[in-house]
Amino acid sequence: MEAQANHFAVELDEWLQSRSTWLTRPLDLIPSLKPALAPAPTETVSHLPAINKLPVEIWLYILSFLPKHYIRTCMGVHRIFYEIAMDEIHKDLRLVETPTTDFIRPYKDPKISQRVHRIHIRPDFFHHIQEMAPESHRWLSSLLEFKKGHKFKSPSQSLFKWKEAWGELDSKTLALFTGVEEINITLHNVSPPVFFAPFLETLWTTLGPRLQKLSVDLTPGQLPLILDPTVATTLHCLTTFEIRFARSHFPISHLSSVIQHTLLPFTQGLRTTLTSLTVCASEKTNLSCFLSGIGYLPCLTTFSISLFTNQDASNERHSLTAFLSAHSTHIQDLTIEHKPGRYTRTTAYETLVRSDFTKLYLPALRRLSICLSIVPNLAEHSSIVTHVDLARLPRLDTLVIPDAVLECNMIRKILSSLPENGTHMRRLSIKVRTVCLQLMDILAEFVPALEDLTIVCHWGMEFVSGFDSLR
Repeated sequence: MEAQANHFAVELDEWLQSRSTWLTRPLDLIPSLKPALAPAPTETVSHLPAINKLPVEIWLYILSFLPKHYIRTCMGVHRIFYEIAMDEIHKDLRLVETPTTDFIRPYKDPKISQRVHRIHIRPDFFHHIQEMAPESHRWLSSLLEFKKGHKFKSPSQSLFKWKEAWGELDSKTLALFTGVEEINITLHNVSPPVFFAPFLETLWTTLGPRLQKLSVDLTPGQLPLILDPTVATTLHCLTTFEIRFARSHFPISHLSSVIQHTLLPFTQGLRTTLTSLTVCASEKTNLSCFLSGIGYLPCLTTFSISLFTNQDASNERHSLTAFLSAHSTHIQDLTIEHKPGRYTRTTAYETLVRSDFTKLYLPALRRLSICLSIVPNLAEHSSIVTHVDLARLPRLDTLVIPDAVLECNMIRKILSSLPENGTHMRRLSIKVRTVCLQLMDILAEFVPALEDLTIVCHWGMEFVSGFDSLR
């Protein structure tokens, strides 16, 4: 890495010297910034073809070799690289590892804390703090010294005031993260420390009003701790909510009442702002366990469900068909898939998602990603999703079928059901056994306006192309 950085530093130094007249326009180095900045100069960088592919760490190392007087002559180059590097380094704050004194110190500077856009939280971080509490007086005192300007009066007070001092430090520190838009919380089969709940309360109060995305990965029994019904009142701007249920000691079906009584007040508190919802679970259970805790969301446009279940017909009121029917007029992006890593050829047919929802009329749907299942005997397993009727999706322009290896006849059958002869279809992603001319003929016949085509062969090779170049 050092040799590579030295090589590019020398080349960059020579290049900067030869173009000192327009060094404030570094757009040739960063094509992705062209729409946001001024037009690029007519000259191009021909002898640095791989310079755009360098990671941010190497760019920082390269810039350290440049003479300091270049800061005055090519501030544009340095400034853009510096801003990109700083945003990349500090965009994620991870409360997942062992805390040290150096952990929180850089975020005292608003220039650093304002660059944080995502916060990742795991209870291991807080467990370590709780375990080190008896020996933590020096650590806590030094941490509070630069935040509060004084130390504890007596070492004996450190253990007694540990929770109070940590909570006060949290509120003052979290208030500096004015740019946080996303929070990810992972809480599996562990008992959180006693001050984890006060920390979450401070988190919602401080960062909740500006939060746009919330992702939680937890067991159903810990749902009341994370999603208190009063939390929704502070999340005024939340538009995206993702919830993933991990494996627990108790089946999810035994905790359906907990899910319903906790999740329903939370989602209904966000009904005026929530536009994207993702539900994922790794255990076989009834769909009504989740859908009964969601209710009607009038602003919902994106819905993704990833489950390992087919027990949908036991409760028609909270079935997937009923949920999609209630949101049919405004849902635009729909993803239905089996739990990743759980679906195999030996999977029992009764564990797959039923196809009742494919009979719905969804006038606003523009993107559909759905897992199909090739069943040998359709007469015995007529309820399994083997074909999706696209005629009831008049505005569909994107279709993704990620799991099933489709033959040409099946592809023809699916695409022939497109409304208006497939003139609205723009993007298609499928998995096939072989790429052949017959497949290209089918695509040209049924999706003549196709712009983006992704074909994944069954042995793992991916073929991506613009369709215009294939015809």
